[in-house]
Amino acid sequence: MSGSPAIGIAGLGLVGGSLARALRAQAAGTRIVAIEPDARTREQAKQDGVVDEILATPGKALAVCD
Repeated sequence: MSGSPAIGIAGLGLVGGSLARALRAQAAGTRIVAIEPDARTREQAKQDGVVDEILATPGKALAVCD
């Protein structure tokens, strides 16, 4: 595990997206990994810088989450 915490979020809809944005704004240094099946939502999250990593399905990236 790295020195900074990592948070995993399942889904970037209304609740998950709001949580990711709040974490990004308030928890500097926290790595945000998200699972989102919708390709358009994944692309938007990348463009907005809301997450550090985003996957269509759960994968190994979640193993680093606290």
